[in-house]
Amino acid sequence: MQSITQEQLSAAVKMPSDFGYSGDLPIGDTWSLGPVIETRDSGPLERANSKSVREAFRELFGEEGEENGWVVSKCSHWAVGWVEHLSFRAIDENGGPTEQFIGMARLNAEVEENVVLDEELLCQLEWEDTIEYLEWHAARFVKEDAPDDWVEMLAREV
Repeated sequence: MQSITQEQLSAAVKMPSDFGYSGDLPIGDTWSLGPVIETRDSGPLERANSKSVREAFRELFGEEGEENGWVVSKCSHWAVGWVEHLSFRAIDENGGPTEQFIGMARLNAEVEENVVLDEELLCQLEWEDTIEYLEWHAARFVKEDAPDDWVEMLAREV
């Protein structure tokens, strides 16, 4: 991974022009609002990557919290109801990149290269979404004498 520039650090902490923040974190100063990792309308891919990013940050930096340099900021959004950002300390006391910034840059690079961070988790979430969809939309067409596992049987055929 190449060296992080001052321009990249400045861009990481720059607040969007149409964003209002009233929390306690120094977002826009030394903390990045962070990338959107999930929205109300996220599909299996986004949810899998969101969960993977959170797990990676837990492993690297400890539980979510300001003291560990990262939190998930949930914000209202006019178009999608809500968004969750992985907010993190981006600039250290010497003006350089934090380990959290470097960790996020590595995860972003991995997503750009592979699209999904955990293929097994993605498959699990896709399966769960398929089952939920079928239960919701196909149940009214199922006869009373259908086997108990009709949803799974149907999902395997999809």
